[in-house]
Amino acid sequence: MPLATSAGTLVLNGAATDALNSTYIASVTAKRRALIAVPAGSGAIRGVATYGGSKYCWRDNAGATAGVMFKATTAGWVAQTFGNYILFTAGTTEFLEAETLTGGTSGATGTIERVILQSGAWDGSGVGYIVLSGVVGAYGAAETITSASGSATSNGVDVAITLPAAGKYRSIEENFYSQEATTRLYVANGVGPAFEWDGSVLAPIFTGLSAALEKPLFVGVQRFHLFLGYLGGSLQNSSTGLPLTFNAVTGAGEIGFGQEITGFKSNHKDSMFVTGRNKVAYLIGTDASSFDLKRLSEDSGAIIDTLEVVGEPIFMDDQGLRSLKAVQAYGDWKMGTVSRMVEPLLKIKRRAGVTPAGVIRVRSKDQLRVYFSDGTGLIVYFGRKDPEIMAMNIGFTPSCLASGEDESGDEILLAGGPDGMVYELDRGTSFDGSSIEAFLRTSFLNQKAPNTEKRFHRARLEGQAGISNSALAMVADFSYGSEDQPPSNETDFTFFGNGGFWDELTWNEFTWSSQLEGQAFAELDGIGENVSVVFMSDSATEAAHTLSSLTINFTPRRKLR
Repeated sequence: MPLATSAGTLVLNGAATDALNSTYIASVTAKRRALIAVPAGSGAIRGVATYGGSKYCWRDNAGATAGVMFKATTAGWVAQTFGNYILFTAGTTEFLEAETLTGGTSGATGTIERVILQSGAWDGSGVGYIVLSGVVGAYGAAETITSASGSATSNGVDVAITLPAAGKYRSIEENFYSQEATTRLYVANGVGPAFEWDGSVLAPIFTGLSAALEKPLFVGVQRFHLFLGYLGGSLQNSSTGLPLTFNAVTGAGEIGFGQEITGFKSNHKDSMFVTGRNKVAYLIGTDASSFDLKRLSEDSGAIIDTLEVVGEPIFMDDQGLRSLKAVQAYGDWKMGTVSRMVEPLLKIKRRAGVTPAGVIRVRSKDQLRVYFSDGTGLIVYFGRKDPEIMAMNIGFTPSCLASGEDESGDEILLAGGPDGMVYELDRGTSFDGSSIEAFLRTSFLNQKAPNTEKRFHRARLEGQAGISNSALAMVADFSYGSEDQPPSNETDFTFFGNGGFWDELTWNEFTWSSQLEGQAFAELDGIGENVSVVFMSDSATEAAHTLSSLTINFTPRRKLR
């Protein structure tokens, strides 16, 4: 039955004031947020990823007896279903994808999705396995299995594809084939076989190891080879151009790293970086005969899940945030510390037992973000000559992180929560409904006259508000915060901005009748050798604002002797 009748047409942003507009937005946002549900199951999110513009996550089921893969849809998080696989021997002729596989005795049928030849050849000696969908019936052991093209003997019954509980899911999106549609997601979890996902078919990757050992933790790519990293420092690569096949005859191989692996990073200057806790190396070459693992350091290495590339490889070790820069000769690298300016902060965290939980690259902002086990983090900006670092606190410790793209090509930043929620970073105006508290303190500014006492009169701030106005507060400290010089009174102010000129900017993406750059003034009324200004904001509804310049009005007084 009808609930109401409209009395007019839709009005976009029709609130009479900015305050009322913020109230409306907060109400709608809260209503929409209440509809967000956790992926069904128990425990923390085990992994997050984007693939094909969609968001995915992994979480244990309610009994923590198996892992579940979810996809974000308009209906919420939807558990993905997988098919079956069947082992075969005595492969006589090759099976083709999309054909129907029929059991000669059982009469079972299924659609062939993947065919993996592990050893032998299609001459009666072929050994491997077939991934199936839509299985009807149950295939028998040691029965003849055929399709329109292929023939072999089943080596056991068909097995439903499942994911084990626990682990941490790490993934990479890669295309080993010739068409855009063949880009696929390759995933390792440390508790079961790696697998390939194409949006509907999950194909387990069996390298030939025993079930007790077939548990890679890391996945990477080097020159059309899929690499898997195992406990004990084993690096195994697939056959050339065949990510599901680990057959030495067709190019598969193994390389020993020498210690436990803590990270992979692929496709950087034709190299794949590999880190251990006390070792850094990079892999070059094009196939098993030319792969060469070159050591960079035997006394410095990466903490697990802290290796990333922002122009160059960067990782966290016991000394802080390190970068690897290429020098004159290709393939040679030098190492430097990026986080010297915040070393006191990192030292405090180390003494308190706080450890890095992971890193994420933010391409759209030239940033690397480091998250710690106490819910805090560092934002490292690489857009200028020297890195610039700012502290942050997101209120929880991410269990996993991923950066990708949506269907429009816009960047997506995902973080798995210990509460089972999946969070999208840099989205919205709040911390999951809670206000975002921010503050910025300048250094003590002496106005290029360090030995002169000054009377500070006024501060003029320029910047740009977000969608509407931005409310800030400001306070100033004088003479390095000396007790003889009390701080200024706290000043609350609002500045606008985000304006535009008619026919120059996109309609409805600027604030009508507002100036391009907002300006605000605050009285300082203090005396001292120098001044440090603190800006503060606390809001759950305001869009991000930008502070671009600060002008201090002052009068010189006496020289300090």
